[in-house]
Amino acid sequence: MKTGLMSVISAALGSTALTAESVSKPDFDKGIEAAELHGRTEGKTEGSAEGMKAGAAAERQRISAIVRSDAAKGREATAMSLALDTDMTAEQAGAVLKNTPEHKASMLDGHVPQPKVDVAEGGGGGGKEAPGAKLGAAMTAKLAKMGLKAVA
Repeated sequence: MKTGLMSVISAALGSTALTAESVSKPDFDKGIEAAELHGRTEGKTEGSAEGMKAGAAAERQRISAIVRSDAAKGREATAMSLALDTDMTAEQAGAVLKNTPEHKASMLDGHVPQPKVDVAEGGGGGGKEAPGAKLGAAMTAKLAKMGLKAVA
């Protein structure tokens, strides 16, 4: 009859007909070594999978704690950057956020149109005269009225 250890040794050595009396010391040691290696390999694989799962959950919790904190209100872009681009703890990020000014909308937001800049070749606006094109002539005329001559 095989003991549990003999079954492990038999499996490691690829034999099913081993008994306690028929296993040599080197074969016994080889079986123990194979069983230990198998156990370590299985343990590492299982531990790695569990570690990845736990690490991902902890990171999600950290990000959530930063972006949903009271200190993040009015500083959402900064909070998102601290959560995703650093490895700060939620407490460290909260301290930074508390010392960061809130983004406040300007009174001009939405009321001042963006300037339209035409970068067409020659600086012209599609056949329109470029701003400042008459400046040279105007300056020369003004200097002439003052009795001065423009230097080219």
